[in-house]
Amino acid sequence: MKRSTDSVGAVSHSVIPLALAVGVVRNKTYEAGHAAGEGSEGELNMLAAFIAATVTIYEYVADGSAALRALARHELDGGLFRQAGRELRFIDGRPAKHELAVNATDVACVVSLLKDPDHAARIRSGFVRKRAQEIKAQSRQLIEQAGELRRAAAHSRAEWIAMQPDPCGAGPRARAG
Repeated sequence: MKRSTDSVGAVSHSVIPLALAVGVVRNKTYEAGHAAGEGSEGELNMLAAFIAATVTIYEYVADGSAALRALARHELDGGLFRQAGRELRFIDGRPAKHELAVNATDVACVVSLLKDPDHAARIRSGFVRKRAQEIKAQSRQLIEQAGELRRAAAHSRAEWIAMQPDPCGAGPRARAG
């Protein structure tokens, strides 16, 4: 999966596959000399579950034909991670999920939480504040874009009206202004 800046809701995301995030978290948190992702499959699956319990998980379509979709907590309930976070299986018969991703900034949050669990509230608060600032900045940008679209639509409408025949049959209407 390539890095993406697709919008989900009102948030721009740079996401990485969950399995890669699991390896990065393990590498940055435990035994720094080991390769990313090295460890027992059970350990990596537990890290995937911790990540899913801590931050938002997104589902994506591998070919990029659809936008990212944030998964609600209830959509993850009853799931068991397998293959070092590459698969989420459900015991209740729901189809397994394979295309899962996390925000790259959230990976840094998870690493910080695991390295310093005594300050989890402060760490989480800092990352939530950072995300709120990103959302606020994007909101400003979207408001600006909406204004530009409204102006363009008003201009197009005025041009269209000007090209319409005069109801009295005198040809196209004269432009006002």
